[in-house]
Amino acid sequence: MHTLKNYTIIPNELATLFSPRDIYTLAVMYLYAVDLERINKKNYYVTDITVEQIASYGNISEDYITKLFLPRLKKSNFAIIETVQVSYRKKRTTYKLPKPISNFKIIHNTILTIGLDSELKGFLIGLFTCCDYKTLHTNFDMLQICDALNISKATFYRYKKELLNIYLFDCKRATTIMSSYSRGFDIRCSWLRLNPDIDLSGDTYINPYSHVIVDFSLL
Repeated sequence: MHTLKNYTIIPNELATLFSPRDIYTLAVMYLYAVDLERINKKNYYVTDITVEQIASYGNISEDYITKLFLPRLKKSNFAIIETVQVSYRKKRTTYKLPKPISNFKIIHNTILTIGLDSELKGFLIGLFTCCDYKTLHTNFDMLQICDALNISKATFYRYKKELLNIYLFDCKRATTIMSSYSRGFDIRCSWLRLNPDIDLSGDTYINPYSHVIVDFSLL
């Protein structure tokens, strides 16, 4: 059995390299990657998690992992992947995932139990990587987000429609009640953290310098 960390850090570059569903799948792997290894002056989380375990822990289809995710992961050269023949009929694959010292975000393990589609979880993680320093706010407009996450406008609007007022605050609406921002989005998720020990999901407006106290979900 693999050990589940309370939280993990993930590199911001995930959002530029992978699709939203792939981002979430990597987040699952990161949460179960416990050991550390230093290679060429870089730190890596290490895990030998299996396809079956990734699927079970993250509630993800095994076919998707085997046929789509793993080929893309190998092609990306993001991780170091090593496969060893441990017996006549059995191989073991080890994944070494970059552990950055800067330009990263914090993901809490409650992401695994939230009843939300894996693609939407991955989109929220990607949006989190676009956030301003030490906030859960992105000042990007729609086109900038699409460019940063390599998604189409139609895909963005589909995600936004499903997430608005539950996980996202659209600042176009916020400006009508004197928000400190004129554009962008705030994210409210218990599993996206500025600090591992502080859950900001109950805060109506995430920006620590804002004084707006309004529940946009009631508008």
